[in-house]
Amino acid sequence: MKTRRISLKPLAMAAAICVASAGLHPQGGLTRRAMASPDVPLDVPSVMVNSGAVSFSIAAPKLFWNTSHDPCPPALALAEASAPEQGGETAPPSVMAEAQSVDAPDAPLVPDAETVNRIAVQGSEIRKLFTVDETCAQYEIRSNIVADDNYVYWTNNTGLVRLSVNANPGDPTQLVTNQVSGYTELAIDGTYVVALKVLGSGPYTSQIWRINKASGAAALLQTRNNIYAARIASSYSFSIANGERYYVYWMEGNNLMRFEPATSALTTIATGVTGYYAEGGRTVFVGGFLIFTDLVFIAQNTQVRTYSNYANALNPPVYTSSDGNKVFGIVTDKDYMLMLEEYFLPCSPQPCFGGAYTHYVTRATRNGSNPGTLYFSTVSGINGPIQRIGAASDYVFWQEGGAIKRLPKNASALPLTNMKITGVMITQGIQRPDNSVILIEGRRTFVRVFVQSDGPAVAGVTARLERLDSGNNVVETVLPVNSVGTNLTVRPSPVRTNLNDSFLFELPWSWITSGLRLRARLNPYQAPPESNYADNTSAVQGPLTFNPSAALKIQFVAWGYVLNNQLWYPRFIQDIIQTYSWLIRAYPLASKITFDGAVGNQPGLHPNLWFVGDDVLGTLVDRTNPTCQDLLVKNPDGTTKTDNRSSCASRYTNIQMGAMRKESGISQSRFFYGMITDAAGEFPRGQACCQPNVSTGPTGSGTWGWDTDGSYADWYAAHEIGHTLGRGHPDLKATSNVATNNGCNLYDGPTTNGGDTNYPWQLAYIGQTNETEGFDAGDPSLGIPRAIYQGTVWRDMMSYCNNQWISDYTYQGIYNYMQANSSLTAAAQDFVAQVSGDFLDIQGTIIADTNTASIQRLRRVSSATIPPLVPGPYAIRLFDAGSTQLASYAFTPEASDEIHSLLYFDQVVNFVAGTRQVRIVRLGDGQTLATANISPNAPVVSNVALQGAPNPVTGTVTLSWSASDADGDALTFDVLYSRNGGTSFQRVRSSVSGTSTTIDTTTLGGGTGILRVVANDGANTGQADSAPFAMANKLPMPMIFIPHDGLRIHYGQLINFSGAAMDWQDGGVTGANLVWSSNLNGPLGTGEQISSQTLKVGTHTITLKATNSQGLMATTSITVIVDDDLSLLGPTLTAAPVQVSFSFAKDAATPKNVTVAIGNAGSGDLNWTASVNAPWLSLSTSSGTAPANLTLTANPAGIANGSTLSATLTLVAPAQGGQPTQTLTIPVLLGKDIPLYVGTSDPPQRKVYTPIIVR
Repeated sequence: MKTRRISLKPLAMAAAICVASAGLHPQGGLTRRAMASPDVPLDVPSVMVNSGAVSFSIAAPKLFWNTSHDPCPPALALAEASAPEQGGETAPPSVMAEAQSVDAPDAPLVPDAETVNRIAVQGSEIRKLFTVDETCAQYEIRSNIVADDNYVYWTNNTGLVRLSVNANPGDPTQLVTNQVSGYTELAIDGTYVVALKVLGSGPYTSQIWRINKASGAAALLQTRNNIYAARIASSYSFSIANGERYYVYWMEGNNLMRFEPATSALTTIATGVTGYYAEGGRTVFVGGFLIFTDLVFIAQNTQVRTYSNYANALNPPVYTSSDGNKVFGIVTDKDYMLMLEEYFLPCSPQPCFGGAYTHYVTRATRNGSNPGTLYFSTVSGINGPIQRIGAASDYVFWQEGGAIKRLPKNASALPLTNMKITGVMITQGIQRPDNSVILIEGRRTFVRVFVQSDGPAVAGVTARLERLDSGNNVVETVLPVNSVGTNLTVRPSPVRTNLNDSFLFELPWSWITSGLRLRARLNPYQAPPESNYADNTSAVQGPLTFNPSAALKIQFVAWGYVLNNQLWYPRFIQDIIQTYSWLIRAYPLASKITFDGAVGNQPGLHPNLWFVGDDVLGTLVDRTNPTCQDLLVKNPDGTTKTDNRSSCASRYTNIQMGAMRKESGISQSRFFYGMITDAAGEFPRGQACCQPNVSTGPTGSGTWGWDTDGSYADWYAAHEIGHTLGRGHPDLKATSNVATNNGCNLYDGPTTNGGDTNYPWQLAYIGQTNETEGFDAGDPSLGIPRAIYQGTVWRDMMSYCNNQWISDYTYQGIYNYMQANSSLTAAAQDFVAQVSGDFLDIQGTIIADTNTASIQRLRRVSSATIPPLVPGPYAIRLFDAGSTQLASYAFTPEASDEIHSLLYFDQVVNFVAGTRQVRIVRLGDGQTLATANISPNAPVVSNVALQGAPNPVTGTVTLSWSASDADGDALTFDVLYSRNGGTSFQRVRSSVSGTSTTIDTTTLGGGTGILRVVANDGANTGQADSAPFAMANKLPMPMIFIPHDGLRIHYGQLINFSGAAMDWQDGGVTGANLVWSSNLNGPLGTGEQISSQTLKVGTHTITLKATNSQGLMATTSITVIVDDDLSLLGPTLTAAPVQVSFSFAKDAATPKNVTVAIGNAGSGDLNWTASVNAPWLSLSTSSGTAPANLTLTANPAGIANGSTLSATLTLVAPAQGGQPTQTLTIPVLLGKDIPLYVGTSDPPQRKVYTPIIVR
């Protein structure tokens, strides 16, 4: 930097100047010294506060200031107090007398309010802590404000009061003492507030008070009669030789007084004083020696001296203004002395008042060397422009009129490393680097802003994301939502998979609509300073297009069964709710979960839930039921060719759910998905087959060699439902060896075996390169972290591979399917009318390899929804008792893409009187593949009644009935429930063999209940209903999905709230009947989704209240902590990826490596140690300094084929840099020889496969 010379020319004052005019003075005239050191390149200060500041106080990292309202006209001439502070502030001389009462009851109100506000010293949004509207003639704040880490202090008419630095507008102040009140001047130190109060209107009496901040005890230290004192301060020091010293200072005219409370000694330590700064005790090392100082820096017109409180001596000048300027303000730090200087040119010709004031912010070393001008300003009037100076961190602050400004103390000594934005990614789950993956309206949206430094890492940097109008004007701004806070370290080589190496923003719900325009700004407050800010702003993103979302309506059925004398159901939270979460995080849908009985018209996910117990299902899960045997295919020599009996249970439940759809009159616009737990020790393989838009999957806690969230039900369901949304299995474009060595299974085979040959990426990768990223917003309420999934590490959810997420290809494919099918639009009809008649409803499967078929379900019905009957190679033939054919209906079965010999059929045909047998015939050779008899008489059901149930009905009750069959056929029974007097029914029990059963009414909606028992003899049915009864109404079940309980954020950060409420009467509670509130903010809004950036500082109880149609109300609550922490991060441990998995082929013995990037999101050095807890896992090193790459090596040698193993990588950063010990754990999983994977809950040696799709 070159040396800069600044000079000013005297102004020709042609007339009296009475009104001040602010601004930078034109250069010329008065010669200033040549700079002996490189001058500051940033001569344009940052404006921290635009206007209105009356006083300010720094308690780093916060700067506090207060504003006032307009006085009553004519302006009240109230002298303004100012005070140097231990925190580093002083001011030009000023005096303040006890004013006469200015109470004026009839004074008009003015719009200006008195406020107390704060901003970060490095720059931030402004937060208001306190506001009060007084009349123009009355003031709440009657002193300057002073602050420490906990409170802001001032005096009012009551006394000395304080306000928590975490206060919110409306919070009351706390009275510290009533001994000091009214117009007062304050200063603050670590233990006390000292106050100077001037009484009278001449002669004056000045009182010096000291108030203990903790106890409020007030001591009158001095009463100075006939003295107008001003500019109070205090200092504290400690040294081994001198012990503790505490002093209070003030000025009497130009005399600087020092009072020692411990000895009551009052000393005049300097005369001719124009400003001072009581630095207090400092400890420094000089030449290996520990040096203690206790200094007061004293300005005496053009000179600055130091006074030693240890020597009680005034030292020679350390600084003299070469321009003859008066020094009137000083603040120091360990390196510099920062001063305010004044040059005054009186007005002319005389007599006149005022003149031209030029104020300078200057800097020199502590011994006065290397002086330089940082800034100057000139105004014409009766007062100069600058009132106060302060310092914190690398910056100097001053008050100029009502503005507060900031400059680096010495920009040339700062790194000035250039930083830049290198890219912006707008993601809703999966995105390419060019942002070409479609965006969905109403879908949770995140923006990653990639940044980089051109030199060393730069700590303490923030960014902002702006919403713009069509003219690119800023409308709204959001703060980063990174897990470590709003400030990061910008690195020269950032790691994309580490979310804290880039800035992450979440968009408010209201922004997620077409036309959105976004712009990112890096380092918006220019702190730390850079050499160049031209590349700190991104290109405008937009106007963006957000495509309309479908309404995906799914009837979930949680199947219950008995095995090993125990009743088994899927887990409600970990299996069912977690599945909802996965679907909403991955599928191209609006992020709104609406429980509305799946009949709503809002975009998003509409889950509905039934619990159905089935008395037969247990024997199908363990594969002992004889109906499972057709899925076992033998070779001619008796060996097994294919064994698909693990799919027996899902085939059954799919057919049952198809029947349930018909029973309830539900259209195909609502998908059915069944869930069967594997907790009994048997794995029920899932499949999409046997009915349109119906599928079933297992649930359980297996890791499958990569899944760490405690349930595989979620991605398994996404896979199955994906099949019903038209997606096939990706063609892996790889050999079997390559596939299995990469954690994949070629179960779907090459093109000829039915794979999706259009899938573009090898090995089912979710993207072409790692720059295509899966983004999982996570679900902290379920313990699922936010994560980045690399494009060539993670695999498509429709594949038979590990590390499952949705690919860009499948994301677009599912979206296209949902948009192309009108049944998935929000307005689609959920219920469908049935046709009356005399029908046979028949479902079954055909095994082509064995010339066999099975009729899985046969019912004679009087109403039905008729599917298409497409003539084909098979026929349903009806025969009478003499085997005379009565009718033949040719049909085409649907084929499976996986069990390639498995076909299925679901048909409704006209019944012909006299039919006694149904046959499935292959037309090519006339061979009968399956038969089922139909007896002449339907069963009869009667006496359906609850036994001893309470009124209204609650809890678990017993239902009994009578039944008979004239043909002597064995009967089974289904039990259905209606809550609306018989208008609609839902199944609650299936395949009951006796004439009574227990029913848990917990999930059955209240109302006029009827229980219907339907008996069947294999084909004919008979039914009877109970008498109507009162079912107890159930409370709604509100749920908060985001944020999670215990979330902690900084003030101003966005929170998107999302919730819903199940209701067993209405299906769900929606819209205005969902009410959000906070114990601190009050009402927040209504509906499933709201956003807030204005939660008050404090601990919030966030409550979601749901009120159903019966007027029943229930609430759920979480805790959200909003802090006002503006401190920059110290050493902060980060790592990526957040989980690691290894996949090995059968008999593999060659190790594999994965790199974990260890980072430091904060400042300073971060040392770490690493350890693992498994013998098959090793590390390249066990310690280091961040940033670093750590290599994990997994060795499969000696591990049995079919194994899934888990381990933990533990990273520890010991306490350092003011940070406590930090620990990160990363789950590590290994799978070896897993055709897909081995479920941990499956019996030993039994392979577990992913779903089957039958089309």
